[in-house]
Amino acid sequence: MRWKSVFPLVGLILVLGFQHVISESLLPNDNNRECGFSSDDKDLCALYCYRSMKLGLAYIIELKEKIKILEENHSGRENNQLSNAVEKLQSKIDQQNIQIANINDFITNSVRQKEVEEKAKSQTEIDNFNRKLEQLKENLENVQRQAAKDKEESLAEQKYLRNKIEQILRDKNTEIDGARNREIENLKEKLASQKSDLEKAVKDLESKNKEFEEYQTKEKNSNNKIGELNSKISSLQKNIQKEMEEKAKFQTEIDNFTRKVEQLKENLENVQLQAAKDKEGSLAEQRNRKREIENLKEKLATQNSDLHKAIKDLESKTKESKEYQTRENISSNKIGELNSKISSLKKSLEESETQLTDSNHLLERQLNQTAQNLIECREKLPKTSCKGLSSGIHKIEIAGLDPISALCEGDIEGGGWLVIHKRFDGSVDFNRTWTEYRNGFGNKEGEFFIGLDNLHLITNSQTYELYVQLGYHDGTFRFASYDNFTIGNETTKYKLESLGGFKGTAIDVMKVNLNQAFSSFDQDNDQWGGNCAQWCGAWWHRYCSDAHLNGKYFNREVDDYSSMSWWMSISLKSVQMLIRPK
Repeated sequence: MRWKSVFPLVGLILVLGFQHVISESLLPNDNNRECGFSSDDKDLCALYCYRSMKLGLAYIIELKEKIKILEENHSGRENNQLSNAVEKLQSKIDQQNIQIANINDFITNSVRQKEVEEKAKSQTEIDNFNRKLEQLKENLENVQRQAAKDKEESLAEQKYLRNKIEQILRDKNTEIDGARNREIENLKEKLASQKSDLEKAVKDLESKNKEFEEYQTKEKNSNNKIGELNSKISSLQKNIQKEMEEKAKFQTEIDNFTRKVEQLKENLENVQLQAAKDKEGSLAEQRNRKREIENLKEKLATQNSDLHKAIKDLESKTKESKEYQTRENISSNKIGELNSKISSLKKSLEESETQLTDSNHLLERQLNQTAQNLIECREKLPKTSCKGLSSGIHKIEIAGLDPISALCEGDIEGGGWLVIHKRFDGSVDFNRTWTEYRNGFGNKEGEFFIGLDNLHLITNSQTYELYVQLGYHDGTFRFASYDNFTIGNETTKYKLESLGGFKGTAIDVMKVNLNQAFSSFDQDNDQWGGNCAQWCGAWWHRYCSDAHLNGKYFNREVDDYSSMSWWMSISLKSVQMLIRPK
């Protein structure tokens, strides 16, 4: 029963032992299971093969110790059986050792061959690398030579291109100047033509106005004449009415007189009849009758005389009435002619007024168009100063200068100012070189200085006044104004040649700078032993004056000699230097 219990144990130990050796000796990444052999690393392969043999030998030693222990614990028969088993196992182990030896020889030969191949391959790669290195060195030298040649050619080409570009720019500037001059000449000619047209239109308007005034005068005279004629007509009508009334009255008198004559005739006939009847009467009666007849004859003669006189008067009145009628007809004809003339004059006047209105409208349109053209011409013509311009950046053309983009100030002291120096937030460093102060620097939308060259050309083109606005950190403002500001050219070191009269709410501290040259930190032109510009900024210093408008900017009020200040070293929050033609 003991051997039955021992043999399975021994077999299990053997199986587990070999499985452990085999599993421990193989690499996880070795797909071929060749004793941990790796084609990429011969040292690693040898290491794992040595490890496998070491584990196998250790297991054999351990197995022998276990067998020895078993031999000590079992009887002779069991020992014989165990010995036989051990011998068989030893035989197998020997065979295994032979296989291991063969594997070691194979590995050793493989490793050596691989080393030789790797060495040969490495040497070949080294040789190839050396050849490539030599080739690269040669290529590098060729590239360097070509680069030097290309650099020389590039420099020559750049020089040629620079000269060509300069020539093109000169030609373009000449062409632009010519075109601008031609455009200005054309605008001037157009302006002169429009001015001539405007003068002609004004003359036409004056002529039309004169004609209109003459028409008005004629119309007034006509109205006066018409009034006089109407007055005469009214007078004639009154006289005619009066004559008609007199005529009617006279006709009534004639009618009455005629009736009286008829009555007298009738009475005379009656008397004659009575006389005939009474002829045979007494003589006394006849004499009485005679006297009555004589009286009647006298009365009749008197009445005939009155009647003839009345007839003559009537004929005269009739003649006068006819003359009045003729004059009335003539007056009516004249009135008709005058009314016709008046109607004609009114029609002519209306036509003249219509023509004058049309002419006025046409002239008004021409004047508006001319005014618009003048405005357009004025807008196209370069501005020679900031006069009349709003605050902001504008294109202006000052004598001696090309058109420049200038910052104008239109809200201070009547406007028209050109801003030459502005600081308000410290965003631009004003500790600049002489060259930078000569050419100008900064941004006109922020802080900037226009440049000493430009300032010289501008202030020498005509008389300019200077206005310095000083803003303090407590919110107050002061100003200093000079009425004749001029600086010299670079030969004079941009000397402050003139300031003129002073006025302002600030202290007049620039009077000590008069006739002084400009200094910067890299060009000392003051009369002090050191360089004032290194201490308190560039300026027209004599002995480090009180005006330090190019000094260091502080965002708070400080008492610092190096600060941007005007008097007593009290730092300013903002400053503007403005100029305009006087």
